[in-house]
Formats: sequence, C-alpha cells, structure tokens
Amino acid sequence: MAADGLVVTVTNKAGYRKEFDFAELSVAGPMQRSLAASFAARSRGWTSHSTARTCWTGLEMFAKFIAGLDSPPDDLDGLTVATLQSWRDLHIGTNSGKTTLRVVRGILQGDARLGSGPVAEELARRIPKPVPSKQSYGDSERDRVVLTAQRQFRSAWLRITENSRLLNRWRAGDLAEGGREWSIGQVLDHVARTGDVPRTTLPGGLRHVTHRKLLGGSNVEDLGPAVPDAFGAHRAGCAADRPVRMESVGL
Repeated sequence: MAADGLVVTVTNKAGYRKEFDFAELSVAGPMQRSLAASFAARSRGWTSHSTARTCWTGLEMFAKFIAGLDSPPDDLDGLTVATLQSWRDLHIGTNSGKTTLRVVRGILQGDARLGSGPVAEELARRIPKPVPSKQSYGDSERDRVVLTAQRQFRSAWLRITENSRLLNRWRAGDLAEGGREWSIGQVLDHVARTGDVPRTTLPGGLRHVTHRKLLGGSNVEDLGPAVPDAFGAHRAGCAADRPVRMESVGL
C-alpha cells in the first residue's frame, strides 16, 4: 500500500503489478482508506489480477450505493443495519448480484470495527447460492442430441481410421512419392510425431501452415472432424439409459 493509504498494488503470480486507487471511489476519505486497508490485507493471498478486479468492481458498486444515500457515512463504522439491508435487497435477486454481495462482504468483514454487533450479524447473513441458468434437455431433445452426436462421432471415427491406414501405407513406402496421398501421409507422420501440422516461418516471423491447401485449413483439427464433443455427448446420452458400448455407435 502507498504511503497515502489510498493506492494498493496487487502482484500476480507472473510478477506483474496492478494499482488500485481508492481515491477514485465516490465515498468520503476515511471510508476510502478503510476500504483500501481491508482490500490490501485481503489481497495478500491473491495470485491473479482477475480476483482483484472482481473485488474492485464490487467496491465501486458499493461506493456508488453509499454515495447515493441521503446521509452517507464518512467511514465504515457509520454503516447501519438498515443500510446493509438495502444494499442486500438491491443485489440478492440475481446471480451476479449475489457474487457482488459476497465480494463486498469479505472486504467489510476485514474491518475490525465491523467484527461484532448488529452490523456484523447482518453481514454474516447467508447469501443463497447462484441459481443454475441452464436447464436439462427433455427426452425428445436429448434423443436428437445423441443421434446427432452418434453421426458426428461415426464420421470422425471413419476419417481417423482412413488417415491411420494412409499413415501406415506411407510409413511402409507403399505410396508413390510426390503424389497427393504421399503428401498427406507425410503431414500425418509429422502430426503423429509433433502434435501439430507442419509450419513454415516467414521472414517477418509469422508462422504459416506449410500445406494449407492440402489440409483445407490451418489447424491439426482440419485433418478430420472433432471427436471429443460428439463422443462426450453420445456417452452422456447413453448413460441415462444403459451402459455405453462402442458397438452402440454403429462402428
């Protein structure tokens, strides 16, 4: 914390520093310093600027709320139960609001003056867990998802099988050197050894896919459809009714 008690510096695990100036908050000077002190104490265990920014955003919202009161307190010890109840009512109805309540509560509870009494009890009130925003598929929807996943997985599996055979033929020397299949086999061998497609470094430092036209794209995924998502959806769908067997994919 800076000597003025208003600027807090947070250092992430990579060693980068980010400053948070509490003089920017729209509350009285004493409250700015109290919030800065609690923020600084809490930040000692942080290794991410993302955590710090989330906390800072919550404090900005809290400061605006305090500034909008008819008689804003000068410091944290001037907070009342009624004020905190109004703050809670303002945010308790949404998932993002509940997150804000938790973040700000953690900072306020770091001030020793709010460690006991009615205000402390109000701060300690349970904040409900976020309400899930996603709904489960109905039976007919799940069936459609599983059917689509089966088709995608089968197509991907056939493409992988085809590429595996082509790679084996290339390694065995069964392909005419210089032909299209030979070139694809060479790319497949590179992918099998390195996990990426062959790339050429241009004079400006940009890395360009060596066989872009041959692959039809710029990534290793372009060698065939992606399997994991389709297979995962297929497994999830089948698990609802029966154990999963590879035969059920239709291979």
